[in-house]
Amino acid sequence: MNRQQRRLAARHARARAEIRAQHQAEQEIYYARLDSVYLEQSYTVVALALNELYGFGQKRIAKVWNRMNEMLYSIGESEEEYMKLRARVNDELGMHISWTKE
Repeated sequence: MNRQQRRLAARHARARAEIRAQHQAEQEIYYARLDSVYLEQSYTVVALALNELYGFGQKRIAKVWNRMNEMLYSIGESEEEYMKLRARVNDELGMHISWTKE
């Protein structure tokens, strides 16, 4: 392989790496947006359910949202912290959380 062919191959490799990096960045943005959209939808339906079922108003729903934020921040990205909260739901409320069809 001569010098020109090596340079061309290196240029193509850099271009492929840039395309991969751009694609990965776009995927991360998409997943971040997906997570934020899902989170926003969750907060919306929680607010409406609390209002419909228990007559919660703006102040009480804001308190619930603040507590949800505190709990979510405490979890962060820790699977262990999340599992502790799931165990609390099971122990304290007698409810099991599962998103799989059983």
